[in-house]
Amino acid sequence: MIATDPRRPYSQAVVLDTTTPVHHPTDGGTALEMPLAGLTPAAAPARVDLVVWEGDAGLAGDRVSVGRGTPLRPAGGGRDPANPFDGSVPGSADGTFGVDVDAFHSVLGRDPVLRVATRRDVLLCGVVVVNVHARS
Repeated sequence: MIATDPRRPYSQAVVLDTTTPVHHPTDGGTALEMPLAGLTPAAAPARVDLVVWEGDAGLAGDRVSVGRGTPLRPAGGGRDPANPFDGSVPGSADGTFGVDVDAFHSVLGRDPVLRVATRRDVLLCGVVVVNVHARS
């Protein structure tokens, strides 16, 4: 759902329904890369929300980044950038095994690419929502 709020800055949003498996290259897999160019001018703050299904909450090695930069820290769950997919869902006190709903904050560069990768797990990346503050 995308809604308006006159108290918030004007934003652009995009919803990507990817449903793509992601696993380590040694298993024949590749990282999921989604170009985000055209959303906004460079250096704009963005919020990225992901719905991901994964096999093991305690298995570190997952990574979300914009480009090939520093892994992004999730806003919820254990907040570990080396294990963002930890079975956390906002509003769930006990977690949800295998299902993750995570938010990340970043500043988009000139030609931003959202990258989801793993070194040890198998992920199914579902819905991606990117919300970017537009210049006013």
